[in-house]
Amino acid sequence: MFYFAHKVLDNLILIDSDNIATTSSSRSTANSAGCQNTYTTSEEDIASSYSTLQSINIKFVVVGCISIFLYWVAWASWMTAAERQIRRIRYKLFRNILSQEIGWFDIHSTGELNNRLTDDLGRIFSSEKVPDFVTLLAKATGVIVYALVVGWKLALVFLSVSPLVILMYRITIVVIVKYSAKEIEAYGLASSIAEEALRNIRTVTSFHGQKKEEEQYRQNLFSAKKVGIRKSLYIGLCQGFGQLFSFSAITLTFWYGLKLVKSECQNYTPGTLIIIFITCMNATTTATQFIPFFQTFAEASTSGSYVFEMIERVN
Repeated sequence: MFYFAHKVLDNLILIDSDNIATTSSSRSTANSAGCQNTYTTSEEDIASSYSTLQSINIKFVVVGCISIFLYWVAWASWMTAAERQIRRIRYKLFRNILSQEIGWFDIHSTGELNNRLTDDLGRIFSSEKVPDFVTLLAKATGVIVYALVVGWKLALVFLSVSPLVILMYRITIVVIVKYSAKEIEAYGLASSIAEEALRNIRTVTSFHGQKKEEEQYRQNLFSAKKVGIRKSLYIGLCQGFGQLFSFSAITLTFWYGLKLVKSECQNYTPGTLIIIFITCMNATTTATQFIPFFQTFAEASTSGSYVFEMIERVN
């Protein structure tokens, strides 16, 4: 796709050069590196560019149709396999639980067993995201390789800053998960206090405990407020640094790219500069999308070990 996009950019620049040449005096300049910059193009070149763009448009449509079919095959296959495996695992787990001796149920609570049948199996089922992971990983690897082949000097400039952008994104996710759990816990405590006070409102009123209940409720709300403020502060800092690194990479890419277009015009054209920027930006964005899958697969593996250990347990 990016190869075709590169061809489109080069042909559009060629056509635009002809427009510049027709609206202004044709001029030709050469820099110290011997790069000849001219706005004069022949009618044959323009006609060839238009025909090339038309053929590339057809290729885009073909590639898009093939992508739709392959995505459907991948998702249908993995979802079908996941549903069948989860159904078999759920049945075997439930059958094994029912066949255990009575003393075993004294050790394992009903909530724990229900959690195995719902939450753990749900985490195992989340492994159906494998097609997404493989697609994103292949996409990131492919665009990075293409960028390095087209112009490794410029690609390395952007990719040198990309790990910082990915790191800030990952830290943001960790902060959101950590402080969201604390926030939910704090609001849960406040909710339990309110629920208990309302359930026993006669007792609270008879002992004049309204002020005490209000104070406990206020303290828990204040704790939730502090957690929310910290969460917002850390998320803002992470996103701010992420944007700083992202714009720094963009600035360095265009600054160094313009130098390469002037000094090494045989290898770096304006179209090359744009396509390398787009591919590297796309690779960075894609990497931030597939990295969280590692945590999902780790949780599924951990839950799977508990479930299969219970299935294989002998009475």
